[in-house]
Amino acid sequence: MEQPPTPQTQTPAVQTGQPKTDFISDDESITTKKFQNGWTQELEELIADWGDKALVYRWLHERTSLLFKNNDQGLMIPVIVLSTLTGTANFGMGSFFGDDANGQRIAQLGVGGISIIAGVLTTLANYYGYSKCAETHRTSGVSWGKFNRFISIELRLHPDERMDSKSFLKMFRIELDRLIEQAPSIPNSVINEFKILFEDSDVHLPDILGVMEHTKVFTDSNSRLKKVAVEAALAIQQKKGILKQLVLDDLDDKIQKICRKEINKITNQDDMSEITHSSMASPRLHNIIVKV
Repeated sequence: MEQPPTPQTQTPAVQTGQPKTDFISDDESITTKKFQNGWTQELEELIADWGDKALVYRWLHERTSLLFKNNDQGLMIPVIVLSTLTGTANFGMGSFFGDDANGQRIAQLGVGGISIIAGVLTTLANYYGYSKCAETHRTSGVSWGKFNRFISIELRLHPDERMDSKSFLKMFRIELDRLIEQAPSIPNSVINEFKILFEDSDVHLPDILGVMEHTKVFTDSNSRLKKVAVEAALAIQQKKGILKQLVLDDLDDKIQKICRKEINKITNQDDMSEITHSSMASPRLHNIIVKV
């Protein structure tokens, strides 16, 4: 009897990609890990100085906002009271004085004078814009507080868990310039109040307080040589890992190709019995292991 034809096994196409040798030489494709993400003691001192100044700016703007708010209330509350009095007097003037024409004339003069005073106070409030200034300083104080909190959180982390030092410095330097340029001016009364309250404070003060500091110059620390050595070791280790991965990927493709080739030879022996087929399969499987 004829044996049923053995189903032919179709071998799927194996994509054996060529090793990307140009990947290793491309400096832009390799992200080299820096020692402590590039953070140094000098950079930490600079960022901490920015944090202190942001804290001072926040206090100054919050205090100025409170000052302008009190000034605005000092003008608007009398306007509200006087406007209410003049409206009530105009409404009930006839019932108060009756047919007394002289009394009504005097009352009208008094109400008119009160209305003039209320109008003057309203004009002064609009001219000085205390309400708008208070809101502007409040917003600036919130922005400086957020800037200080970002710095405080980042510096409390271990250098290995922080952002990259160059990215952090670039981002916060731009933000610092923007906050200083857009911040409204601080009144001298608030500056003098700060000097009195925080006379013995050791925080770094901004230039707006009249503090003159010497420009600091970079000083080479003993850890700089260690940093360079560690960064070089990390770069070499990472390139070794890339080379190892490329070799393993290529070896894995070759192993799969050999295995499929030998299995196809075993399964395509349709003219042998099952026992003979099994006896021949063992040596071939042994050959697979030897070739691997």
